[in-house]
Amino acid sequence: MLPLDQYIDSDKSSRRYQKAVYKYASKIHEGGRVLDIGCGTGYKIMKFFGKSETLGLEIEPTLSLLREKYPHRCWEEGDLEKIPIDRFPFVICADVIEHIIDPDDLLNFIGKIDFNTCVMSTPDRDTLNNELGPPRNSSHLREWSFAEFESYIGEHFLVMEHFQCREPGYKSQFIVFRKYNSVNMNCAAPAKLETGTALSEDCAATWGKRLTGLF
Repeated sequence: MLPLDQYIDSDKSSRRYQKAVYKYASKIHEGGRVLDIGCGTGYKIMKFFGKSETLGLEIEPTLSLLREKYPHRCWEEGDLEKIPIDRFPFVICADVIEHIIDPDDLLNFIGKIDFNTCVMSTPDRDTLNNELGPPRNSSHLREWSFAEFESYIGEHFLVMEHFQCREPGYKSQFIVFRKYNSVNMNCAAPAKLETGTALSEDCAATWGKRLTGLF
């Protein structure tokens, strides 16, 4: 197992990466509490959701630093065995899944949370010049191509949107998903919907428009 310092987010990297993910998340956030799984230094959750009620999950020593720097906010230990008992309409999980030994554990954890919408990001392997072999980033245990990631998340949740976004030196990807329920479980995910595309009446409220793009 990798040492924990492999996973510690520095203040410099926290300000440099994943800004597009949080910016888009803030645009589609419709109110309510926000849960940030693997919130790092807290810079982005404070910048984009500073006016919302939030809970950030992290590991030590970052957890103690968060509690010291932002004592008026809520921070808890990131433990996949401890499911948040409150309702969180909106969940963010930015560049965490590639660090998890078994990514199914993370998705099962999220699946047990009472939420409406989740935004999750991970690097796009197709843009890392590493088509074969283990990840070049020593802190990454697994990486997904754009198609692989949508297929994988789609096995567990209802994928609403999927985008690429630019990061320094590569492109990342983020996906917006919801839980399956009795209303949407029969709604097939369209590959791409252009403006004006008609949806079936039963699925219109679920899908709206689904666009694949690049930020």
